[in-house]
Amino acid sequence: MLIAMRGSLRIPAFRSWTAYLMAWLDGRPAEMVRDASLGQIKIQDDPEAMFQQGWLLCDAGEYDGGFDYLRRAVSKGYFVASTLSGRPQFDALRGQPEFEAVLAEAEEGRRNALAAFNDAGGTRLLGTRN
Repeated sequence: MLIAMRGSLRIPAFRSWTAYLMAWLDGRPAEMVRDASLGQIKIQDDPEAMFQQGWLLCDAGEYDGGFDYLRRAVSKGYFVASTLSGRPQFDALRGQPEFEAVLAEAEEGRRNALAAFNDAGGTRLLGTRN
């Protein structure tokens, strides 16, 4: 399906993303690293996009490049501790001090965000209880 879409893409930025995904699907991490800037895609400063890119790189076995994206995503406020601690794509990184520090930062950020949400009455707003 991606191959069929590739020829019909009229937005140049999506061509870069499609090429990146094709390299991931085909297990070509060297191409993913080479194309990591993704050309004209402007969301690359978005921490969720950074995390997804890092996750895909780790899934392809490119842990050094992938970890850098994960670290940057967490430092920008994307606190996905449960994903970092539980997904098999990050098994090779577990136990490394740098990864453990990023995981701890994600866990602390999540705790702080949840506390701020609760302190601001977020559960009342949603009609839920802790």
